[in-house]
Amino acid sequence: MAFDKAKFQDKVTDRIQQIAQNWCLCMYCHLYAPDTRTYHHWKMELFTLLDYLCNLNIKDKKSKTKYSYVAFTRQADYDDESVVFNACRNKFIIEKEIDIPLSKQREVCRMFSDSLKEISMCIGGEIDVLDYIDKTFPEVKLQR
Repeated sequence: MAFDKAKFQDKVTDRIQQIAQNWCLCMYCHLYAPDTRTYHHWKMELFTLLDYLCNLNIKDKKSKTKYSYVAFTRQADYDDESVVFNACRNKFIIEKEIDIPLSKQREVCRMFSDSLKEISMCIGGEIDVLDYIDKTFPEVKLQR
């Protein structure tokens, strides 16, 4: 069954907060705490969310990237870093393994807002989701 534009955008909108939270946690770990033990977990959560949306069948497949981007920007205002910050703030607080300074929280939220086109291209199938995750958030060997 192929989804129409509105139903597809609803599916994207339902997952935007989780996508933002996992993306921001991954970016923080990538930049400042690559040996965080849950880094890989957050990457796999992000992969699962993006891959699910990428694999949804929609009627107008050529517009999937555009519909995704509109869901992120016009429907959810995630191109505004303060909206992303508000959506991620409690997640940053409850993640006890890392203590993210406020300035770094804002930085990764801004970076997420700046990455919406690439993220939308993953959902639209123009960029391979796993390649995007691996390039954006490379793995490091954990120190024991």
